[in-house]
Amino acid sequence: MVVLRAVQSAKCEQRNLDLNRQVTAVVRGASALLLAALVSLPSSAAEELTVKLPEWINNVEIGGMLKMSAVTSSQSAGANKSADELLIAAQVPRDDSEGESNQLRMTARETRFWLKGHDDTTRFHIELDFSGYTPGSLEVANGSAGLRLRHAYTETETPYGRFLFGQTWSTLQNTKASMHKTLYGELPGELVKRIVQARWTGGFNLANVAGNVYVGLESPAFTVQKLDGTLVQPDDDRVPDLALRAELNPAWGNISLAAVARQLRCDMPGECEDLLSAQGVILSGAWRMSAKDELHFQYAKGEGLGRYMGGNLYPEAVMHDDASLTLVDSENAAFSYQHRWSPSLHTAIIYNLSEAKELDTVVGVNGQGAQTELNSLSANIMWWPQQRWRLSAEWLLADSDWTDGNPGGLERWVFSSRYDF
Repeated sequence: MVVLRAVQSAKCEQRNLDLNRQVTAVVRGASALLLAALVSLPSSAAEELTVKLPEWINNVEIGGMLKMSAVTSSQSAGANKSADELLIAAQVPRDDSEGESNQLRMTARETRFWLKGHDDTTRFHIELDFSGYTPGSLEVANGSAGLRLRHAYTETETPYGRFLFGQTWSTLQNTKASMHKTLYGELPGELVKRIVQARWTGGFNLANVAGNVYVGLESPAFTVQKLDGTLVQPDDDRVPDLALRAELNPAWGNISLAAVARQLRCDMPGECEDLLSAQGVILSGAWRMSAKDELHFQYAKGEGLGRYMGGNLYPEAVMHDDASLTLVDSENAAFSYQHRWSPSLHTAIIYNLSEAKELDTVVGVNGQGAQTELNSLSANIMWWPQQRWRLSAEWLLADSDWTDGNPGGLERWVFSSRYDF
């Protein structure tokens, strides 16, 4: 039998080798014929042999950024954890029992590139970065990183408003009120979320102040936490999240009010059988205090906000032994003050606070409980030696409270170089 298998394997390898040779011969022959045809063409015909591209290709742009960061943390989130490179509020470490204190990580995974363009009525945007999941072992081998989709959408202008389809920032998010941070990740009281959606945008004017109204249907997803601390995504959704937002853009800045209505449906026989309605409101804005000073703020409160706040810091609901759910009530705030010392030198101070209720019944693995509060304070400096090149340093201090009384904490320094192209 061993001899027979060896003979069969040898025959198989010979067939593959013959096939590869045949394919190579065909490709080479076709290339030779094409080259001969081009050489034999008269000069007039050669000049007419051009590739005609669609007119809209002239309106296409390619760009992105190259970014490298060195991150030092007072405590590690654990071996090969992404939270040692980017800020994940739900993974602020609680102790250094694993002996991973004062850890250094260097990464270029935040590097990204985009392709965007437009015709007379429609614009499109595709953007990728390298923050997709990659096993930690590859860091030792060659520093590899996984490709990840950030944005992919079209937006069309019509007499009835603008219609957007695809993945981009949530309808609830006011990008004009983003925090002045340089570190990678989501701060605890901050709303930063990209979601697949269908959105309508309409403009209006109030007392000579321009504004917009946004109505979005966003892809539903939510997380529930069992009493033992285990997180579960039921994946039983039937209706999209309804997101509404209105904003005004006065001379002094921007003000926005948003609301969301969600249906949380869990149908896991023997574990969870319940249907709840969740809702929340978000107030945000930007105040240009002077030519050199600016204040950004966000405030959000609601039941079942979950994934929309702080990188899914809290679950939307708690699962009980009787298969019922209880919504998690959370309150979140974020403030960012920036001063521009010169066009090439900026500094900022950022404060975030997030609290949640209804988690006191969660015992957690080994009785560790659940996280109920997290706040952070950070400060940074940004310097542009050249127009497209930015150097920055940011310091962050975070503290968390848990139902078992054992707090968590993190001090972090982030040094970055960013080049926009």
